[in-house]
Amino acid sequence: MNHTPRQELESRLVKVQAKLRNRNLDGALILQKADLFYLTGSTQNGVFFVPADGEPVFAVRRSANRARSESTWKEIVPLSRMKELPGLLAGRGYGNLGRIGVELDVLPAGLYLQFGELFEGAIFEDITPLLRETRMVKSRYEIERIEQASEQLRQVFAEIPAMMREDCAREIDLAARIEGALRRRRHQGLIRVRRFGQEMYFGAVSAGASASYPTDFDGPDGVEGLYAAVPQSGGERLLRRGEPIMVDLCGGYEGYIADKTRIFVPGGLRDEELLRAHHYALQIQAEIQTRMRPGAHTGRIYQAIEEMVRESQFAGNFMGYGENRARFVGHGVGLELDELPVLTTRSDVVLKEGMVIAVEPKFFFGDRGGVGIENTWVITQEGCRNLTADEDEVVAV
Repeated sequence: MNHTPRQELESRLVKVQAKLRNRNLDGALILQKADLFYLTGSTQNGVFFVPADGEPVFAVRRSANRARSESTWKEIVPLSRMKELPGLLAGRGYGNLGRIGVELDVLPAGLYLQFGELFEGAIFEDITPLLRETRMVKSRYEIERIEQASEQLRQVFAEIPAMMREDCAREIDLAARIEGALRRRRHQGLIRVRRFGQEMYFGAVSAGASASYPTDFDGPDGVEGLYAAVPQSGGERLLRRGEPIMVDLCGGYEGYIADKTRIFVPGGLRDEELLRAHHYALQIQAEIQTRMRPGAHTGRIYQAIEEMVRESQFAGNFMGYGENRARFVGHGVGLELDELPVLTTRSDVVLKEGMVIAVEPKFFFGDRGGVGIENTWVITQEGCRNLTADEDEVVAV
């Protein structure tokens, strides 16, 4: 098992501490899993205290021993009950904390109220934007992990045509084969999503009308799934000749995610309108590729694409069907699927080298299914590089 190098953790800590000082905060309490892993190299259950200056403290409820084997920080201590936390910090020189940063987008209300009682008189401020902005620019180390997740996807996507020829009658049959192939390549299984109430399996296999099926997930793809309780992955829908199958998968390597979509069609796609829409999606991808470079404004990229699509015959089919319409064409990926930046009108982020974005122009046609493309790109000094590069055309099986 590989562990995050000390130098990498120190670099991340320095960035966060500088932002805490700029906000005049005494420190921050980190609990959310992705943030915890980013700053400690471990996901053990606990609280990571980041002082504005000085050495951090990782107070672990379970398992402190495992945390010590995974994280290189010196101060990793057991925490039996949350009410011990103030004294534990005070004993290490961090008493009388007046302004404390917390992750208010995900912190349970009960725990927030408990912190208010434990750190009497302290003012709590939301540092979610601070943390997400820090994580938005990836290091070389992080990009290498996303490249490994991309390689998982390259290998498995290449095997999908053969999977479909082996008595694969339903979406769930294909989804099961794909999952097995990914796991054999050390896919982590879990895909983390930050937004409250959102869940994600390793991906979706959506045949025909399933790609337009209503879903609560904040993205363009539809998926019917097997159960109302867990509407994920593939369902009982049959794979029919001539119907497009949208395969949208996340690779997962050492916590890091790559996102990729391709279209497979038993017997080939003969629906001329869907073929034209797919080729138009490739044109949009090419246009975004030319625009994604350091200094580019994410909101303006989306506006340019929106204007481009508005003048096309596919304006009503772009990025979702009916109530599934998504108001973005790309999203950041890293330790979570829904990271910054987002290519949307509401974004004012300026692209920087090291940002990683999944770009997914797609079109949906109700019962006829969906087409389009998704690749994961890293912003480079010169422009951008496709980490999931592969055959973009519809694959006839």
